[in-house]
Amino acid sequence: MVELPHVKCKQREAEMVLNGDNFEDLSEKEQIYRLRQFADTALEKFGFNPYRLTFLQHLVNTTFRLDCDRGRFLVRIHRARRRTAVASELTWLEALARETTVPVQIPRRSLDGEMIVLDEQIGTLEPYPVTVLSWLEGQILPQDHRSPHHFYKLGQLVAKLHNHVQHWKPPFELDRPFYDSAHVLRTDNIFGEETVTYKQLPENVQGHLQTLHEQLQEVEQRLGKNREQFGLIHSDLSFGNVLFTAEEVLPIDFDDCGFGYYLYDLAVILAGPWEKPGFQQRREALLQGYREICELPDEHLNHIPTLMAMRASSLGQWDRVKTLLHTPYADL
Repeated sequence: MVELPHVKCKQREAEMVLNGDNFEDLSEKEQIYRLRQFADTALEKFGFNPYRLTFLQHLVNTTFRLDCDRGRFLVRIHRARRRTAVASELTWLEALARETTVPVQIPRRSLDGEMIVLDEQIGTLEPYPVTVLSWLEGQILPQDHRSPHHFYKLGQLVAKLHNHVQHWKPPFELDRPFYDSAHVLRTDNIFGEETVTYKQLPENVQGHLQTLHEQLQEVEQRLGKNREQFGLIHSDLSFGNVLFTAEEVLPIDFDDCGFGYYLYDLAVILAGPWEKPGFQQRREALLQGYREICELPDEHLNHIPTLMAMRASSLGQWDRVKTLLHTPYADL
């Protein structure tokens, strides 16, 4: 007899209630302790022993640094992603490592050859995926150290990612989110650090999002969604997710990668220095680096303020959203 998934989930829920073992009811410290034990169990399946784990952060993912005789690695416990979504991210990372010169964190495979390990003993309805990535050394640049040259190098990096996607044929249909007009008004969408949904927002903010939705629809009508304009993007390639060395620029944290306009990756970068001194020089350096590898027609730049507003909405920066919705590209 085949056991149906929803039956298994109900049984798991009943066990958790009986055992008083609901993970979400634990304090943050207790959750981290439980996840640390969970990581130990999962790492056996990756063949690590002995090793030392150092806690890093407990946000959407819970992460640890792993040090052993084979080097240093990043351990991630994915608390908000389906296994298929995590597999899609890792598949792109493997392809980038194999097919490009972009230095990325390479997924480590388990003793069974799997990139993802699951364990149901943590006390959640659905098992959390655990992944291990190679460790990249580099520096996250402070804001006052980000020169036009760094923006130029970052533009080249983004173009390399986009160039790869335009020619890459994934081995299966990728399960990643879409960053488009529909995404903005999704009822389960989360805005900012307060994790509020669309229906919980004030009416005036909902009005800004309605306007943003309409402007994004106009972008979609003008650009379409062909492979040359729309595809798999990092979507969070701010300076906080880029490591710099003396010679290289290293992208990290592909956890939010999804399908959107390539322009959106540029808009995310430009949203950081906008309204700060030197913005125009940094913008031109970013575009120069990008255009050395990928084409970018001048008329497409007019859509960047709308995409910057979309980025601001994801961070809950409502004043910025309102301003950007009424700011032409030439006035940025």
